[in-house]
Amino acid sequence: ALLTGILLGNDNGLPPDLSDDFRLTGMTHIIAISGFNIAILVAILVRLAEPFLSPRGAVVFALTGISLYTVLVGADASVVRAALMGSIYLVTTRWLGRPNFAFASLFLAGWVMTALRPFTLWDVGFQLSFSATLSLMLYADPLTQWARRGLQRWLTREWVEKVMGVLSEAVILTIAAQILTLPLMIGYFGQLSLISLLANALILPVQPAVMIWGGLATLVGLVVPAIGQLLAWVAWLFLGYTIWMVRLFAAVPGAAVPLTISTAGVVGIYGAIAALTWLGKQPVETRGQIWTAVRQNITQRLAVGATGVTAVLIFSWGMTQPDGQLHIVFMNVGQGDATFIQTPSGRQILVDGGLYPSILNDQLGRQMPFWAKQIDMLVATHADADHVSGLVGVFDRYRVNQLITNGESFGESPIYDEVLTAAQAQTTEIRPVLAGEVIEFG
Repeated sequence: ALLTGILLGNDNGLPPDLSDDFRLTGMTHIIAISGFNIAILVAILVRLAEPFLSPRGAVVFALTGISLYTVLVGADASVVRAALMGSIYLVTTRWLGRPNFAFASLFLAGWVMTALRPFTLWDVGFQLSFSATLSLMLYADPLTQWARRGLQRWLTREWVEKVMGVLSEAVILTIAAQILTLPLMIGYFGQLSLISLLANALILPVQPAVMIWGGLATLVGLVVPAIGQLLAWVAWLFLGYTIWMVRLFAAVPGAAVPLTISTAGVVGIYGAIAALTWLGKQPVETRGQIWTAVRQNITQRLAVGATGVTAVLIFSWGMTQPDGQLHIVFMNVGQGDATFIQTPSGRQILVDGGLYPSILNDQLGRQMPFWAKQIDMLVATHADADHVSGLVGVFDRYRVNQLITNGESFGESPIYDEVLTAAQAQTTEIRPVLAGEVIEFG
């Protein structure tokens, strides 16, 4: 099942607990088709074709193989992005003999994909794939040079090269890729893996062997199953090691912590990263001039005040993060009922809303931080006013992802009609449920 996920991007066969362990350890990227897979595929196809075909014939052979592989694995956005960049590399470098400018390849691939299908821009796989690739382009070389300079202070040149050979792919490239993907991963998945760097360092080095031996076992096994079985035993060693390490790291207490960031928070983090990146790209003299100008124009009182406000906001944000426990609050809304539920991962559910919107919003404000403007699930148990009247105000202040009803529709009561109308205006999913139905909710 793991080999199917790595080669074909289909992880449906993985046991749910193992899938959770991959998420906890930040290793889900190895079971998602990406540029890593396409790069290895390009190298294999070109190597196979060169003894028999001309250089341009080898390019055509590799392009055909990439196209077929992209269709075979389902042509998800991340796969298409990687396939386009691999094809651009083959055409520019091996066909035209021109140097390949990676930034142009990335943005051309993104432009083509979004021109053909604009909604690709909102595909999570595309966002993560694009940001990881851009992150590698921006930060891999600077981080490598910084690490090399640091090691040169303590080690001989020979040892520096040996250490860098270990650090470059397993540690430095992992850090580089995560700079721009981490805010998205926290925003979408609501957790931060504290063990991912160490897990990547020990698991990534065997993945080329998994792909090569697993791919050989698959292809040869189609022709001669007995030989394919022998090759599969070799692949099994690396697959078994991968699973064992993932489970080992996932069992570490506190391997991942629940963490929620609003959309505005994600944008703010990217703004800070952009500013720091721009500053880091400036010459040393320019950075010195900027620092001098800052010190001249920012008073000590302003610096202390800004630091204090920032510290309070960060402390408030930290205190409202999920603590891994289930919280249920029966809110005092006067007449009627209103129950607020926060799951261990930070998802928020509101069941009914009492009679008065102002009271409900006051109670919600006591349970949710002031920047939280989203409720994942709203449940209206029935249409009585003392259960749903307060819900009308919720749609004014919060984005509601899903409204659960007992199947009652327009016409039950005027106030219930207002709730349904507010949900439709916000394009909230309205989901009537049936007896016996189970909703999985993290």
